[in-house]
This record gives sequence, structure tokens and C-alpha cells, in this order.
Amino acid sequence: MRVAGIAIEMVTSKRPTLRLCVLDDGGVNPAVTHAEEISADDVDVVEQLFAVARGVESRLKGLSVDRVIVRRADVPTVASKKDAPRIRLLTEGAAVGAARAAIQDTRLAMGVELAHWYGQAKNDLVNAAAGLVATAGKHAKYGEAASAALAGFQAP
Repeated sequence: MRVAGIAIEMVTSKRPTLRLCVLDDGGVNPAVTHAEEISADDVDVVEQLFAVARGVESRLKGLSVDRVIVRRADVPTVASKKDAPRIRLLTEGAAVGAARAAIQDTRLAMGVELAHWYGQAKNDLVNAAAGLVATAGKHAKYGEAASAALAGFQAP
């Protein structure tokens, strides 16, 4: 089974970057087979969302994955009126819609829910994913996307 994990990071307060990581279990242990970024230019939010959605749909169609897991932002401990959290949520929504257009088995979950699927604590999931990313020689920034994909093997 091949599972794609997607995570969004705000590289600036108004510019999101989507990280996509594909894990393939090959019937045994999962391994990272692909990792890339889809960045949005510092333009109007609608243009950013459109660019991310187009990029996600196109890449997922080409990567032949069986399932997509989009990691949703965790609930903040303090409410914020800043733009970055809103833009991140909008970007996650655009990514989910685009992923679903390409791959029927698309799921959305926060880190705690991903850990529940995985059957371990959230830190254990993050550490396991970080190990897979490091073993593949990829940058640590793909850890959250890899953790989404890793949990996706156990998704209900």
C-alpha cells in the first residue's frame, strides 16, 4: 500500500508551504519513497489556494497512491486573530478538496487522532516518522507529513 501524508507549514505569516510525503509498506515495513514541497507565492490568498490545490491534485494523480492523509492543525491553546492560522486552515481545506478529487480514500485528522490510529502516543508517532525520513536521507521538515502517512496505514 502507498499512503501520501500532507502537512502545511506557514513559512511566513502569509505564505503557506505544503509538504507531501509518500510511504510504501511493500507488504513489510513502511519506507519513504517520495517527499516534496508545494509552495505558494506571496500573492493573494485565493491565488495561493488555487496554486496549492492544482499542485496537490496533479502530484497525487502522478504518484499512484492508495490513500491520502492530510494532517490538520492541532487546536491552539490560545485563540488568535492572526492571519497565519486562518490561512493554514484554508490551505488545509484546499489540499483536502484537491486530494479527494484525485484519490477517493482521503482523510483529514489532527495529530492526536493520527496517533490514536497508529496506536501509540503522538510523540512516538512523530519519532517513528522522523526515523523513516532520516533513513531515506530526506530533510526533517517532512516529519509531519510522514507521520500522517505512517498513521494512514492504520486508519479506520
